[in-house]
Parts: sequence; structure tokens; C-alpha cells
Amino acid sequence: MKKFFLFFLCITLFSCTTTIINLKDNPQSYIGKSVKINGEITKIIKIPFTDYSLFEFKDKTGNILVFSLKDHVKGENLTITTKVIVYDSSEQEKSTKIIIDNIENFILETLKIDESKVKKISDLIAKAAVKILDSMNASYFLIETN
Repeated sequence: MKKFFLFFLCITLFSCTTTIINLKDNPQSYIGKSVKINGEITKIIKIPFTDYSLFEFKDKTGNILVFSLKDHVKGENLTITTKVIVYDSSEQEKSTKIIIDNIENFILETLKIDESKVKKISDLIAKAAVKILDSMNASYFLIETN
């Protein structure tokens, strides 16, 4: 059985609220769908050479890694809206490209910056995220927009 990692892209404000364990237990049910998750920031990691960060997000059922354009504070409680995209660790190169493409599209749509700069930023973010996901033995990744 392939081990799947889920990559979440936050894009909408309206959807049902779920828990991290529901996402982990039913990944195929959430691919391409928007969901809200309530939780607390338990750790913040700044991405080198950018203004972005990754943070560990925890609810009563589990934890998850989140990419954010916003500044947050450890201990902050918030709701995140996400669109689910699958990441398969057995096909790391292909799956990393999926992450890069989604980050590029997200940044282009959200920040309206030069496309040539986005590729470098997206590569850096994806490589940092994959290393952290591997070191945490994590299964999921989110991008926060709200």
C-alpha cells in the first residue's frame, strides 16, 4: 500500500469543518475539496530567504504542517480553509513537482509578483517543506490564505 501525503491549498472561505484525523483516515474523500480545520499553532519555522513560514497546526485529533504567507504567534487558535491535493511519497519527484506547481499558482494568484521570481520561491518552499515533512514523518501539508 502506498503511503500518501496530502498537500492542502487554502483557497475558499466556505466549507464544512473537519478534523485532522478525518483527513488522515479518509484522504481520497477530500482530494480536490475545500475543508475547514480548527486548531492551534504549536511551532513556527521561518523559511530561509523568504518572508514565509511553516507552522505545526494541531487540533484535538492530530497535527499537520502548514505553509503561510502570514505572521502568526505560537499558541494562536485559528480556522484554516483548505483545498486538498494528494502527495505520494513513493513518487517523490513527481509529487514534489505537484507541490511546486501548486505553490507557484497560489503565489501568482495571491501576491501578483513577477513569474520569474515565483519559480525560485516555489522551489525553495517545496524543498524546505519536503525536508520538514520527512523529518517529522508527517503525512499532510497545508497552505494558508485566509
